[in-house]
Amino acid sequence: KIYCLNLEKRKDRWVKVSDQFNRFSINVERFNAIDGQLISDDEFNSVNPDGISGKDASSSGIIENKNAMACLLSHINIIKDAKKNGYK
Repeated sequence: KIYCLNLEKRKDRWVKVSDQFNRFSINVERFNAIDGQLISDDEFNSVNPDGISGKDASSSGIIENKNAMACLLSHINIIKDAKKNGYK
C-alpha cells in the first residue's frame, strides 16, 4: 500500500499529485497529515522544553518546531495504520 500525506487545508496539492499518480497508474491512499499550526504550545514544549530550534535542535535529535513535530506524528500514524492492517 502506498500512502500520500496531505494537509486537509491543501486540497490543491492533493489534486496536483493525484493527477500524477493516476497518469502513472499508481494506486495511492490519501492520509491526512497533522497540521503543525494546530499543535498547542504546551504539547510542543513538552518535547522541547528548552526551546532549542534550527540546526542546534536538529543536530541534537530534538524536535525543532511544531511543523517538524506534526510531520513526525503524521508518519507515526501511517506506521500505526500499516501495522494495524498487517502491511509489510
